Amino acid sequence: MVTLGTDAHQWSHTVVATDEQGRPVGQLRVKATPEGHLDGVERQVRLLVDHREDLVAERIRAQQRLRWHLHELEPGWAIPAGGLDRAVWLDAVQARLAAHQGVVAEIAGELVARCRELTGRVNQLEQQLRRLVTPLTPTLLHLEGCGALTAAKLVGETAGSAASAPGRRSPCTTGPRRSRSGRVTTSATG
Repeated sequence: MVTLGTDAHQWSHTVVATDEQGRPVGQLRVKATPEGHLDGVERQVRLLVDHREDLVAERIRAQQRLRWHLHELEPGWAIPAGGLDRAVWLDAVQARLAAHQGVVAEIAGELVARCRELTGRVNQLEQQLRRLVTPLTPTLLHLEGCGALTAAKLVGETAGSAASAPGRRSPCTTGPRRSRSGRVTTSATG
């Protein structure tokens, strides 16, 4: 298990990843912005991460509506979880919709097109984030389980976040925390 911690200072923040024995295995240093806003590539990363998350949420809503309409049109047909993110399943849905007429089939067809469009854009944004983040966080990207999206999220949340003032906690700070149940946890909560 890898644990992430943030060391916030007035001029920079350092995100450190440690292994099970507490040994550092990677780190990312970002410039602190006292005004609480991002500049340069970090700002671009934050905007793209937020936009991608919005599109993923929109895609989920479209998929849920599509599943509802498919349940009405094809009640016995089960599409696996995550299937509507894949072109092969969207093609299969479109082929089945060709056998139906009416408003429900028309709306379902529009939702298939929207899911396809959103998936394409989400994938493009992931590639764009990978290109932006790779030079910023090469050590984080070599950690098992830390891909471009996780690294991008860390860049966007640590550079100029609420932790820009010394002594304030970053969104991905680790250390003992008390949960609602009263248990003390020590894992990253990013």
